[in-house]
Amino acid sequence: MTAVAIRASVVVPVFGTEDYLPRCLEGLINQTHKDFEIVVVDDFSPGDCKAIVDEFQGRARHLNYVRHEENQGVLCARFTGAGCSTGDYVTYVDADDVAVPNFVESLLTEAIKTGADIVGSLREPTDSSYFTVEGTEALLRAIADRSVDYAVCTKLYRKSLLMSLQELRLLAKSHRLETPEDLLLNVFCALQNVTYANVPLHLIEYTKNREGSLTSSMQSRAVRRNIESRTKAYSLIQEAGRGFEDSIDKVSQRSASFFYRRTLRNCDSEDLEWAASYLRRQPGGNVFAALLFEASAQEHRNLLGRFSEAFDKLTERTKKLADATKQLRERTSEATRLSKQLRKRTSEATRLSKQLKAEKERSDRLARWLELTGAPTLVRGWRAIMSFLNSR
Repeated sequence: MTAVAIRASVVVPVFGTEDYLPRCLEGLINQTHKDFEIVVVDDFSPGDCKAIVDEFQGRARHLNYVRHEENQGVLCARFTGAGCSTGDYVTYVDADDVAVPNFVESLLTEAIKTGADIVGSLREPTDSSYFTVEGTEALLRAIADRSVDYAVCTKLYRKSLLMSLQELRLLAKSHRLETPEDLLLNVFCALQNVTYANVPLHLIEYTKNREGSLTSSMQSRAVRRNIESRTKAYSLIQEAGRGFEDSIDKVSQRSASFFYRRTLRNCDSEDLEWAASYLRRQPGGNVFAALLFEASAQEHRNLLGRFSEAFDKLTERTKKLADATKQLRERTSEATRLSKQLRKRTSEATRLSKQLKAEKERSDRLARWLELTGAPTLVRGWRAIMSFLNSR
C-alpha cells in the first residue's frame, strides 16, 4: 500500500445532537486535508438527521449517511460507521464537537510516517511530545499513568484493527454498554498488541456540559444506568485482560476514580443505597465495588495529604509570625529605651537653657549698672567678654 493510497474516514455518531451537527460538519468540510470520507451514523435519533446531512451533500466530497432502526448506543454506532467506511484509517468526532482544521491531516500524516495502528492527540492543551508505545503491556501502562488519554475522539485507528474487535461489538449490543465506552474500545485495542503514536496537538474542541449529554446527566444524579453499564464493562475488561491483570487493574482504577470524583460522591443517599444494593446482587458487582472502594480510599488519602500539607504550611507561617512578633517586641523595647534617653537629654537641654537665660539676665544687669556708674571702658570690656562667651 503506497502513502498516496492511504485514506481516512471520519465517523460521526448522532443521537439527540442534531442541533450541533451542522457546526460539526462545517468543521470537517473545512479541513486542510480534503481526500477523506465522512460517515454520519444516525443512532435512531429523534430529530431529522438525514435532512441535515442532505444539506451538506453538495459541499462535501464524500459524505455518507447510515441509520440504525433502533438505538444501540454510541459504541455500536462507532462500530457501524467503521464497518461502512472505505478508509484505511478511521477516526471519530462526536456530533456536538468540532475538529480543528488540521485534525485529519495531523493524525493521518503521523500514521503514514510511523505506520502506527493508533495515532492519538491531546484531549486538552497541555505540554506533551511526539512518542510511540509498542505492545499491550506498555500501552496499558501508558493509559493507566495518563500518558495516553483513553478518549476515542482524539485518535485515529487502523480500520482492520477495529474490524478485529467484533466480539466487543456484540458484547456492547447485547449488554447495552453505554459507559465507559471509550475505555472499552481502547483497552480491547491495546490487547491486540498494537503500536501507538502520539501527536502533541489539541485537535478537538469539545462542547462541555451540554444539556442532555452523558456527563451532564451523570451530574444531575441520573447515575443508575451508568452504574449498571460500568459493572458489566469492568467485568468484561477484567476477563479480556487475563495475563495483564496488574495493568488492567490500574486502568480500571483510573476510570472508576474519575466516576467516583465526578459523580458518585455527589449523589444523594437514595442513589448511594441503590448503588450498594445493586452491586451486591450482581455477579460482577464485586469488581466495580472494589474499584469504587479503592477510589474512595484514595480520595480520603488525597484529602489527608492535602490537610497535612496545609497544616505544615500553617505551622511554618505561625513560626514566622512568632519570629516577627519577637523581633517587633525587641525593636519596640529598643525604641522605648531610646525614647527615654531622648526625653532625658531634652530635659537636660531645657535646664541648661534656663541657666543660660538667667546668666544672660545677670550680665545685662551688671552692664547697665556699670554704665550708670560711669565706667564705659569697663562696660565695653565686659560686653566683649560676654560676646565671646556667648559665641562659644
